[in-house]
Amino acid sequence: MCGKNEHVLYLDFVGVLHRSEVWYHPRVGPYFPSKVPNQYKLFQHLGLLEQLLEPYPKVSIVLSTSWSRRYGPHRAGKNLGHKLSPRVIGATFHSRMNHDEFDNKLRGMQVYEDVLRRKPAQWVALDDDIEG
Repeated sequence: MCGKNEHVLYLDFVGVLHRSEVWYHPRVGPYFPSKVPNQYKLFQHLGLLEQLLEPYPKVSIVLSTSWSRRYGPHRAGKNLGHKLSPRVIGATFHSRMNHDEFDNKLRGMQVYEDVLRRKPAQWVALDDDIEG
């Protein structure tokens, strides 16, 4: 499994790289509802994350976002642009998992269980959810 003995960032998108009021429509994809002011955009904080990770080129990224469930980790990771998407090595959810069991776990437990499987040397989670 990728990430063993590596430095790993577990990354959520919603509430971290952009505001949390993201809606989804099958024909439109993710978008902000009209109540969100126009100055906000999806992945508006991506540049900040790129700057923060620039001095640490060996840090890999594991997606701990619901976007990886909807789009798959490879496609979801493309939202991180050409600098960070190559660092994506997977997601906390994988196809052999039970969807309902995974969804009923707190995000912190989803990350922790991935840490136990992946066995990174060091890891940190960047998420807006403090539960679990």
